[in-house]
Amino acid sequence: MKILLRESVKNQVYEIIRKKILSQEYKLGEKINMLNLSKELQVSNTPIREALSMLEKDGLITIQQNSGPKVMEMTRECFSEIAEAAMTLILGGYELCLTKNLKAELIKMMAEALEQQKRFESSGTDYDFAEASICFDACFIKVSQNSKLDLFFERLFDLLFLIVLYDHQNVDVDRRANIGEHQLIFDAIKTGDDEMVRRLIKLHYARMPRANRK
Repeated sequence: MKILLRESVKNQVYEIIRKKILSQEYKLGEKINMLNLSKELQVSNTPIREALSMLEKDGLITIQQNSGPKVMEMTRECFSEIAEAAMTLILGGYELCLTKNLKAELIKMMAEALEQQKRFESSGTDYDFAEASICFDACFIKVSQNSKLDLFFERLFDLLFLIVLYDHQNVDVDRRANIGEHQLIFDAIKTGDDEMVRRLIKLHYARMPRANRK
């Protein structure tokens, strides 16, 4: 039984629900029972409603007047919009990297992220692999030395995590192929083929929406 502190109860409830969504304790499209949650956390409905409102702003849940709160559904449109947003931020991060002459730092950071992803190829859970996959992409953002860009990507991270996890669990995405795409991007950066880097990033995200989605 979780015992919540008095301060920032809504923030604690927010983190608990968020982790339930990311860990898939709450499945995509699943309704969230506020009464059960209130009993589990031993709090009133007020902080739960406030936390759900925060999660709705993050895009992790939807709240409809007649049906109540439920976890986001992975529609084709939703998947595509998240992928496009991530691609745009990553391309922007790379342009800043080039402008600020930070390619050496990017290569070092990416080498470590790629090795981490390879370690999870055969033994890691889908959760571990999805997180490692996004950490590779996040290198473009972290190296940019732009706190606002970093903030935008941080706000997108959970949604990006869910579409990567969905891809690997429902569309039979091959882990080795995913690593291979990252390796091609990494190699193009090392050889200085900036136009190829841009093209590979676009291809990496353009392939994500699949025909069998709603």
